[in-house]
Amino acid sequence: MRGGRTGEIDYLLELDGRILPVEVKIGAAGSMKSLHQFMQEKRLPLAIRLDRNPPSLQAIHVSTTQGQPVRYQLLSPPPLKACCLAKSYSRL
Repeated sequence: MRGGRTGEIDYLLELDGRILPVEVKIGAAGSMKSLHQFMQEKRLPLAIRLDRNPPSLQAIHVSTTQGQPVRYQLLSPPPLKACCLAKSYSRL
């Protein structure tokens, strides 16, 4: 990543020829600066977050630490359903 320190994405899945970044958080909150930067640089439409929050699909509209706007959908599936992501992703 450009700029300050380099970040990380926890997992990258390849499904149907598309990249799907996956962020794993221990609790219900946590910074996603690396994910925002990655999504902005790669211009991807969808990312997945696995955490303790209720299931949701959120429209993310933020700026990176360098001030660049980034927009994408963030899917937070139920924890036990996370293993079935490939099926859900292929329908989007």
